[in-house]
Amino acid sequence: MRNYPEAVRLAIGAFVATIVEDAKSSLLTKKATPIMFVGPPGTGKTYLAKQLASLLQLPVQCMDISRYKRVHGTGFDSSNPEKGVIAEALIGASSQAQNWSNKILVLDEIE
Repeated sequence: MRNYPEAVRLAIGAFVATIVEDAKSSLLTKKATPIMFVGPPGTGKTYLAKQLASLLQLPVQCMDISRYKRVHGTGFDSSNPEKGVIAEALIGASSQAQNWSNKILVLDEIE
């Protein structure tokens, strides 16, 4: 992030401070609002998400979406309905021992 212009770094700092302050004052008890970081590769989007998770003391799960052929699952009307990889990450897999509720989910490499 040190390569960002000063104005961008200040805006990111103010954004992060607001998110952390809201979390401390329990204003984030409602459904979380998705945040999208957009920019060229190597600009620190994933790094920023991980730092935000650290400040909020939340687990972070990064998914490289480009690795998956089918991101979405099958329809409920399918004879064998299956969850997509994003839904699986959000609600957790029955085979996973770790509970990923209240986490920051980073969807990397979305084309």
